[in-house]
Amino acid sequence: MVVVLAILSACAPGTFAGEGDPSAGAIWRVDLRPKGYIENIGRRPRFASDTRISFISDDLLIASFWTETTPDGCTWKEKSPPDACRLHAVEVEVGTGRIRSTHEWSFPFREGFIYPTGRGSFVLSGENELDLYSSNFEELKKVSLPSAEPGLPMLFVNVSPSGKTLLADWTSSSMPPQPVGSKRARTAQRQIPHQMNAIFETADMKELRRWDERFFAQSISDNLLVASTGFDFFFLSRPGFLISRFDERGWQDLNVTGHWFLTTVKLLDDQHVVVQERNRVTVLNTNGVSLFEDTNFRKRHYLSGNPVTSADGLRFAAAVWVDSPHPFWVSPVGIQTELLVYDVPHHGRIYSRPLDAATHVGKLWVFHDFALSLDGALLAHTADGFVELYRLPSNKSVDPTP
Repeated sequence: MVVVLAILSACAPGTFAGEGDPSAGAIWRVDLRPKGYIENIGRRPRFASDTRISFISDDLLIASFWTETTPDGCTWKEKSPPDACRLHAVEVEVGTGRIRSTHEWSFPFREGFIYPTGRGSFVLSGENELDLYSSNFEELKKVSLPSAEPGLPMLFVNVSPSGKTLLADWTSSSMPPQPVGSKRARTAQRQIPHQMNAIFETADMKELRRWDERFFAQSISDNLLVASTGFDFFFLSRPGFLISRFDERGWQDLNVTGHWFLTTVKLLDDQHVVVQERNRVTVLNTNGVSLFEDTNFRKRHYLSGNPVTSADGLRFAAAVWVDSPHPFWVSPVGIQTELLVYDVPHHGRIYSRPLDAATHVGKLWVFHDFALSLDGALLAHTADGFVELYRLPSNKSVDPTP
């Protein structure tokens, strides 16, 4: 198996800790710091930001993070040189913890991220474009987003659980429709930004569907179901969420649910969706029938961020946060304190990994990232310049935890 990272092994390469035991140590630990995670520039060290991790195949994991070449390089886009920010990627073999390769890209602004396809390749989002790369960092195809406005960032990219399809959401600028023959009205109108969405097949980046400013899509399935939390681009149009399918006939709403508020929705497959609120996580079928629910969270702890899933949608992981005082700011800052893994067939939690709430780099809190392997057997976690890999309980040994 392979992971993209720098390496410091907690166990000897190829050896494994106890299976699915939260008290067991990591299978291995990888150190990203020699790969540019911390740089000494001038009198102060500069730390990486926006660290992310994902499995791009069964045997390969990739970690990515940003570094700056100037103090304000990733902050003020209009003043940034073309190479102000660098996106680093480190590949590591899952089975051994050995670093396979590294790569970096230069950007004028921190706006590119890596999204796995599950077939040993990944998509890199940049300014107004999507690039498909192989696992050895060979560029396979570049797609320019139609009608994308230069200088306006892509809002986000979302891939289906298996990585088969990709949903891109970006800002475009175009002239609104004008009355026929109305030259004065046509010249008086200004171009206005609006929302564009498109679905691509990640194998060859073929565009499958495109639509304009219907709602703020948040998740997609392999077979082109789209889930939304009820937001459109500029307004909160309704509480709740909806699940729709876009085909040759247009939009077909399959389920609209209005009694949820400010939720995160994640499609596990074409039949199941995870709905996450601040103190509740629920798995429903796409008809809105609840399969199981978890509200067992401690006081002042809450859920935040997007859940991550296995490729088959049978398992997903979520992050528990807690507000903590910050050394500089008056307001408390949310930090991750625990990772939870749920098994859909067993209707509940199967694994919990406490995180060090005091983890910090310098005097700033660290944000963690995590990912499930394609088969749901492994949990990867990154924070503080390190990546760790943990083994989850097998399906045969699963016993839902309270």
